Formats: sequence, C-alpha cells, structure tokens
Amino acid sequence: MTAAFATALVTAATICAQVSVSDAYMTPILLSEPLYARSHNAVGEGASRESRYVCYAHLDKVFTRMPTSTFDVRWDKGNSPAWLESYQLGSVSWYAQTHVNKAAGVFQVYDMSRGIKLLFDARDEHAVLSYWCSISKCVWNILAIDGELRRGDAHACAKCRTFTLERLLSQVNIRAVEPVLRTGPAQLTGGIAMVTASTPNLINTTTISVELNTKYAETHGYAFYQYPDTMVPKHIITWNKIRILMDMLSETRHEWIMWIDADAVVTNRNISIEDIIRATERSKTKKERENDRIDLIVCNDVGGWPINTGVMLWRNTNWARKLLNKLWATEHIPHMRGAEQAQLIKLLQHEDPSRKRHTILDQTAFNAHPSVHRDGMFIIHMMGFSEAERVEKFKYYQLKLDRA
Repeated sequence: MTAAFATALVTAATICAQVSVSDAYMTPILLSEPLYARSHNAVGEGASRESRYVCYAHLDKVFTRMPTSTFDVRWDKGNSPAWLESYQLGSVSWYAQTHVNKAAGVFQVYDMSRGIKLLFDARDEHAVLSYWCSISKCVWNILAIDGELRRGDAHACAKCRTFTLERLLSQVNIRAVEPVLRTGPAQLTGGIAMVTASTPNLINTTTISVELNTKYAETHGYAFYQYPDTMVPKHIITWNKIRILMDMLSETRHEWIMWIDADAVVTNRNISIEDIIRATERSKTKKERENDRIDLIVCNDVGGWPINTGVMLWRNTNWARKLLNKLWATEHIPHMRGAEQAQLIKLLQHEDPSRKRHTILDQTAFNAHPSVHRDGMFIIHMMGFSEAERVEKFKYYQLKLDRA
C-alpha cells in the first residue's frame, strides 16, 4: 500500500465523522399500503415491511433511497424513487432511480441537471462499489470502494461508514492466479511469450481473442499464457495487467513478454514479434545499441496519450522488473484518470526521459485502433467498443485468417 493511499484513507475517516443525513429529510414517513408496496418492491425482494430506507454508506458520503417519491414539491420525477446523496456537513444532492437489477444487487440513479449517473454494485453487501459516469458518454469509473448496504429506519442511514483500516487493507489484497499455458515450445526458456487475461465482463470477447492469438503463437513457436482470473480487486481491475507482467517477468525465463488485452487480436500472422523488435533495434545507432538496449516497446494512443498499454513488449530484464515494481507502488488511480497507463507515462518521463531503454512506435505497428487499422496491419485493438461489436469484428478476422 502506498503512503498516498494510506493518507487518503485516514482523510476519508476524518471526513466521515462530519457526515450525517439532514434530519429534516430522514424523518420517517408513514406510507399508505399501496405506496408502501411500491417502495418495498423498488428496494428489492427480501426486504422486511419495516425496511423503509435502503442506503449505501461510504466513508465520506451516504446514498439513501427515500421511502417515497412524493414527499415535497422539489421532487418532480413522478413515480421514480428518489435517492439522496448526503456529505460534508449535510450538503445534499438528489437522484432519480432508473434501473434495478435485484439478482446482481445493482441500483442505477441519475441527476439530469448535472449530467451524472451513479451505479451501486452491492453483490457483496459489505463491500459495495459505487461508480459514476457522465450521461453524455457513460464510461463507468470508481467513485467509492468501501460501501455498506443498509436497510432499516431513518437512523440506519443517518451516518457514513466507520473507518476500519483492516477492512480497507483487505480490499487491496493480491491473489495468486496460475496462468494456463495455451500453447508453447518444449523448452519454456528464452524466446517470446504472449500473455492475456480473462475478465468477467468480456467472456465472449476473450474466448475468440484467445483462440485467434493462440493460433498466431503456434504459428511462430511462441508460448501463449492466459490468466483465467484477475489477481487484483475489482475496483482496480485495469491494474491487473501490471501484476500479471510482474508475475511473468519474475516466474518465467522468456526473453520477451508481449502483453495483449483481451479486446486485441492479431490480424496478420505473417508479421512476427521478432520483426518488431529488430526494426526497433535497427532504428538506434550502433553506439546507442552498445550502450543501452531497448527493454520496453509500446505504441502511442489514438486518444492523444503518449502511449497505450493495451499491447506492450517487455524484455525480461532487471530494469523492466524494477520499473514494474515502481509502477505498482504508485497510486492505483481509476480508469477515468488514466489508470496504469497515465502512471506509466509519468514514470517513464522520470525514469527514462531520453528514451534509452524504451521506445514509442506509431499505433499502426502493433496496437491499431479500428479507426486507423487497415488490412495487412499486425494487431487491431477494439478499445472503447461494445462486446457485440468486438465479437463481430473478431469473428470476421477468424473466418478470414482461417481461410487463408
């Protein structure tokens, strides 16, 4: 755990002591039987008749589903259940409930005036994740990770969650996951390996991409590993690749490791990874090659970022292992702020500003967004697309490559 993260936890605990839901809004309301039934059904199956409030209590805020949608004239969403966000000395914001998935323990709410959506994932009632996104372009991002689902009277939702360091530390534990070797040479020493990971929300995408990329690895005699589960907690899921790379570079003896996201596939099997490495090394002068060798090869990003971490080539060296360890020690910022990609950019600017040990190629080399990908290019990376769109595109290349 980083010092910055520990400081943030203590700060959140301090704020928590100041948070309470306004008594005026939390006064219990007696409901008529039909109105109570509607409120009861919105809360979810299994709630008792006394469970008039449902809330998600975090360290610095509480989101409460009020027991009626008609308590005063400020609420104009008709029959939509009303949610109240309370934080910092009683300040409040209102949301309308739009979606409930009882089986997954998920509630979704929105505030149109601010253009904000919130999603509460309570599959684990004692470790609720809260996400947010803008209504105009919804990419879910972590808002808070330490929520607690409560049901009961007004007092049950009157305070935020109590700070517990032990509980929060358990949420950043790293799990050991054994990779599955999909294909590989007889001797797993030296040479090149490719690695990817399964993610719960991309099951169909992963199934096809692993099949396509495994066939490519077989063609060139590379090892191909698939991690069947994530090593990191779900609130930092984008950091999973960093832990996997740390594991691969420390536990295997391959000379080069290519990380490839589950939504990226090889589209030209005639191009070898050695071609990329040799071309990169030839771009340096003889003196540069003698003094410094390239240990990391990445591509730029279609969105303007200096690099994209969806496909990367890491040489198995002390420099690379140390860099990954330093990267993991940085703050695990969420996807909206750039996640591991933003932190790697900053780290490389500090550790290798003159690019002696890493190089950045154009994305067309091996990490092309569909908007720039053309026939004959090495790899297409379907970042930002729906699973249905990814599956459709991958099936197209599956058919095309198998015919070839």
